[in-house]
Amino acid sequence: MVENSDFTLSVDRVNELSKVTSNVRSYGNTVFISNVESKTEVKVYSINGALVRSIKTDQDTQFELKTGLYIATVKTAQGTKAVKFITNR
Repeated sequence: MVENSDFTLSVDRVNELSKVTSNVRSYGNTVFISNVESKTEVKVYSINGALVRSIKTDQDTQFELKTGLYIATVKTAQGTKAVKFITNR
């Protein structure tokens, strides 16, 4: 098997290619969606792949989640990116 990093796809690699400016960050059990410049759809998934939260917004927002490890997808007119984050109390 030949390994070639040009063909490796990960969350970090996808984000390098994305022009999405919206950010997802967490502090404690609060999740912040910031730098929203246009219609934005955020879907938050548990580490098991279950959809936990779905939000459509055109402005910065915040919400709370239970303690855990999550993956959020952020979709705008500029593209899509994925963000990993942890919440805790």
